Amino acid sequence: MMLARQASLSISILLLAGCSSDKAVSPTPHVQRIAFTSERTGLRQAYVMAVSGGGLVRISHTNGQAYSPKWSPNGLRLAFWSTDYLGDNGMDIFTVAPDGSGEINLTKSPGIFDSQPSWSPDGTHLALSTNRDGNSEIYVMGADGSGAQRLTNDPASDYGPMWSPRGDWIAFTSSANETTDLYVMRPNGTGVKRLTRTPTVEYDPQWSPDGSSIAFWGGNIDSTQIYVVSPDSSTIQRVTNSPIPVQEPSWSPDGARIAYAADDGLHIVLRDGSNDAPVPGTSHFDHQPAWSPDGNAIAFVSTEPGNLEIYLIAPDGSGRQNLTQNLYEDKAPAWESLP
Repeated sequence: MMLARQASLSISILLLAGCSSDKAVSPTPHVQRIAFTSERTGLRQAYVMAVSGGGLVRISHTNGQAYSPKWSPNGLRLAFWSTDYLGDNGMDIFTVAPDGSGEINLTKSPGIFDSQPSWSPDGTHLALSTNRDGNSEIYVMGADGSGAQRLTNDPASDYGPMWSPRGDWIAFTSSANETTDLYVMRPNGTGVKRLTRTPTVEYDPQWSPDGSSIAFWGGNIDSTQIYVVSPDSSTIQRVTNSPIPVQEPSWSPDGARIAYAADDGLHIVLRDGSNDAPVPGTSHFDHQPAWSPDGNAIAFVSTEPGNLEIYLIAPDGSGRQNLTQNLYEDKAPAWESLP
């Protein structure tokens, strides 16, 4: 069990100081939690802990490697995907309670790769990527695994679904036009619309909190930038103009700012591309920024200790804190929604 660093964050998030029990932390307005993956047991598994660093709970107990836990909108379940075994024998999607109880394999498809679950905003459904019909396609199923429906149907690879906060669109990535582009479609698979038309590649669509825009990063591998596109007009705006590669956009909860990772550290830029500035106290070791729901902190992953650790920092660069503090790889932080 990891002990929380005694120095508290000098930011205005509510922390539960001194919480060092390995029991589950109750979801109250006074305890914010982060889910992440860690290799501290030898296998990559999913965990939940309080932003104080206490209340560590292992929530996944699969026979393989677990990836990218995502909170349900009401905070009562988390979805993640996991290999069945150490070998290449398929992947399945699971859900589990934040205290590690009630783990359910939703897909149970030996030899099939079911991955990248994304919650609908009402928590009743999950979008996913799967190759159950021969190549990677987007499906939707009930949050209990029932009623799986195929949404895309083409010889290209369609993957990475991201449900919009309004519930009216699902964004995804496709290689349908001999390059990697972003698309949106309605949750029933209709209204497919291609958003990007470039000879380069686009990655990681992230919806703005109000569902009006999608941030993503793309370009040539040595010159990637952050862009924003509207699902209604397909109008693309370049947000960054960096001489070095940038990636991994994360919206502030008010939708006014975007945090992102660059080769010289974390940055924050206004949604219109103005006031781009580095976050003091970060460096090229830092990536995977994830903005807290109250806007007062950014979780991120750093390799500065020599291994991957999860940190917290205020947007102004104050209060940098190593949250996980161990010798193993910890990454993919995901914030619980505020109660």
